[in-house]
Amino acid sequence: MVDEGEKPKCGSRQSGWYDTVAHIFALLLILTLSTLACGLPLISRRTTTGKRQRTIIFYCQHVGTGVLLATAFVHLLPTAFESLTDPCLPHFFSKGYKPLPGLVAMVSAIIVVGVESYLTARGAGHSHSHAHGLFDESDEASSSDGHFHDVDLNDDNAGSQSVARARGHPPADISLDDMEATQGLVAGVSPLPESTPVATPRIRKSTDREFDDGDSDLELDMDELDPAPANDARNGPYASLKPNGLTRRDTDSGLPPQTPEEQQRQLLQCLLLEAGILFHSVFIGMAISVATGPAFIVFLVAISFHQSFEGLALGSRIAAIQFPRGSIRPWLMVLAYGVTTPLGQAIGLAVHTMYDPASMGGLLVVGFMNAISSGLLLYAGLVQLLAEDFLTEKSYKVLKGRKRLHAYLAVCGGAVLMALVWFSLLVTTAAFWGTAVVKRSPYSYETTPPVRQWADHPMKLVSVPTALTPQQQAAGAKDDLLTTAAQHMALVHNSLIRGYNSIFLQAPHVAGHDDGEEDLAAHFVGYAQTWVKFLKGHHDDEEAVLFPEMVSMLQDETLWTDMYKEHESFLGDLDALDAHLTHLSANASAYQPGPLLKLLDALRAPVEQHLHHEVTLLASLATHPRAPARDSFSGAVAAETLRAWGKNSVRGPLDVVPFFLLNADRDADGGRWAAWPPMPRAVRWALVNAAGAVHGGRWRFASCDAAGRPRELFAVQRAADRRRREQEGMGKDGDDKGKAEL
Repeated sequence: MVDEGEKPKCGSRQSGWYDTVAHIFALLLILTLSTLACGLPLISRRTTTGKRQRTIIFYCQHVGTGVLLATAFVHLLPTAFESLTDPCLPHFFSKGYKPLPGLVAMVSAIIVVGVESYLTARGAGHSHSHAHGLFDESDEASSSDGHFHDVDLNDDNAGSQSVARARGHPPADISLDDMEATQGLVAGVSPLPESTPVATPRIRKSTDREFDDGDSDLELDMDELDPAPANDARNGPYASLKPNGLTRRDTDSGLPPQTPEEQQRQLLQCLLLEAGILFHSVFIGMAISVATGPAFIVFLVAISFHQSFEGLALGSRIAAIQFPRGSIRPWLMVLAYGVTTPLGQAIGLAVHTMYDPASMGGLLVVGFMNAISSGLLLYAGLVQLLAEDFLTEKSYKVLKGRKRLHAYLAVCGGAVLMALVWFSLLVTTAAFWGTAVVKRSPYSYETTPPVRQWADHPMKLVSVPTALTPQQQAAGAKDDLLTTAAQHMALVHNSLIRGYNSIFLQAPHVAGHDDGEEDLAAHFVGYAQTWVKFLKGHHDDEEAVLFPEMVSMLQDETLWTDMYKEHESFLGDLDALDAHLTHLSANASAYQPGPLLKLLDALRAPVEQHLHHEVTLLASLATHPRAPARDSFSGAVAAETLRAWGKNSVRGPLDVVPFFLLNADRDADGGRWAAWPPMPRAVRWALVNAAGAVHGGRWRFASCDAAGRPRELFAVQRAADRRRREQEGMGKDGDDKGKAEL
């Protein structure tokens, strides 16, 4: 049993590279998905009419009910328990009172009941007194058993009676209890207001047939109640049934018009529902923005689906409210949902170095917020939505036969979809990205905080030349063309040198013949082969392009005589290394560090001499009599030539380019070259992480992480960890032996 002294510390155990570009993209993605998903039901209601509109809203509402229930049961409540019972928290949370999240959820639900009861009572006083004065206790037009009787719609007396009943008696198909009960968001149904006409017996039969039909529209259309021609609407026997001349076209939807009290109640319920959703959305956004490595990608995919389903659920309930045509209130509610999670992401971007969701404060805040949100959504989902949609008297008159079955299946489907987001989706997404991209991408490699250079020996790095003073550099002044070209050459050469050093230093710690090491050795051999390909391609391009162009530019045939000789001095050893690595690539289990180190050692002196000398020579050409000035025509031609050579000197987008970027230290020289080579950050990210995923296993041996920061070499660190574990194991065995002797 773990005692209090051994309690783990709160806080993230590992810190990966933080990619700001990827997190900004995630913010924009979530903003777009959330807003579109929440606005889709509202847009559908505005752009479609008739049966299609009613079908879309019907299914969106009931699927949304299931989504909200699953959000509360599957996501929020379990997460609250996980956060508030973390072993690192004080004893009261971790062991003393573990049911605390359930208590918080229960209290939040009870508080919402009290708030809604209070607000409803305040707003219902006037409407109740008015309604009791409107309806008489007797209903002469209906029988004592409460059933309708056939009435001829063409009989003026019957029409007058129905009008009188509509004005002075409660409708026979809805009770006063239902009028005063909590009005849920039943698909297309609301209590009839005082001015709403009561269906005559003939219409009742028609609507009964419609409700029994699985495709009924669940609506009474005011225009359909009036059999008079459109041009004689005022003289029809049922003209008085239209409240204040209001028609379907005067409201924002085809639903029967609602009283202000009913609309206010629906709006209140929808606002409470939205509050439950928004309460935890900020912290979801913050969690995305502070995530790194594989967890970030998997979390982003899951939250994208989560926000889409949840937005659809909320949007369908917003669309059910009869706002006046042209009102911006529903769009503001949609916008509030759309921006809340991105707002949390923006906060996370700003404080990602300070906010840790695994810290004590982070666990407590997220745990309490999720518990409160789960209480709000449980009340809203079970009481305001599910119970009123399926268990009230009104629901049994609205949802009949196949329509009730379809609504129930829609709820089940929404619940399953949301549950899968947090179970099956996470598992399958993690497996897919893990095998296809994440595990193979340098983005996934956790890195130690850079405290020093890890690959600066045995081959010495090249000093980047400059003719400027520090003050001129700080002012943004530019070197001459040839010095600038020498600087870029030095940066490429340093990437080659770091690559060589990382191979040389890690070679003794890779053993292809050990169990489980063959794949690691194969990746290491591939990494070394990439270095050989990089060096060969770079110097082949120099001899084919750079050297001839410079000779033509400066009209000096003797410029590169020494460089050609230096190339020849190490090409034989380079070919021998290439042949050895090719042999190992077919049989990685035969890898031994000795032969590789011997070949690398033979290359070190001539390659180091050449990489340093070539940069010095190119920089010295700035004083050549025919050196082109930066602002001249010849300078423009020379600049284009050098730029083209620079792009072609690093070729191989799937292997050489990632190798180059992952050995280009962006912190060198105080970060002066962090923006080199010049390219959009998104392109650089794709070259390293997407293109690099093709040979992803190789890049764990690189000297820099995916952000270009120097890191401890993988194989060296791995060997040190192994030795430490062995020493700890030996120490533990010794302690156990001593205890046994005692």
